[in-house]
Amino acid sequence: MAALHVALGWRLGWPVSLACVRSHYICRYDDGEVTHNIEATQAGYGGFKSDPDDYLIEHYELPPKAISSGSDLRAVNPREMLGIFLGFRGRHMRDTDRLAEAEGDYLLARHLFPTNRKLYLEATEAAVLRSERLFEPGELGSPQSLADWLDTRYRMPRPALRAQPLDIPLKNVVYTVSV
Repeated sequence: MAALHVALGWRLGWPVSLACVRSHYICRYDDGEVTHNIEATQAGYGGFKSDPDDYLIEHYELPPKAISSGSDLRAVNPREMLGIFLGFRGRHMRDTDRLAEAEGDYLLARHLFPTNRKLYLEATEAAVLRSERLFEPGELGSPQSLADWLDTRYRMPRPALRAQPLDIPLKNVVYTVSV
């Protein structure tokens, strides 16, 4: 629906575009002085709904990096919008088990919109799923080898093991207390 609102707005000459909010899309009006986030899919508000950025950040739990990276909560340009649409097609290809086509769509989508976090995540998922069919389990290039590499590179320091009490029943033990 947001894409339909953008198409209609462009025909009217309005400064509108899509904006990403995690995996949700809104229509964003931004003329350089005023910004409105137009919610296109929430019924029950009796018409127009325009939540401010602060509300969307809280409601969708957007981390600061999603905004500072250029992924979320800003009007996208036509090239990036094409990337979003290719991502939609990539999702369809993945859902219909056409992983090679999904991976191609996601790679092109990421090229068109390189800062979009959702496209990055979905492209990575498609590549990992496809690699299951290309490599034997445990072979270099398999998801298991990727997991091993990630574990080695990003392993969190593990806390030192504390001495654990022995699991021995304490029968016939006499406790003395000095006063």
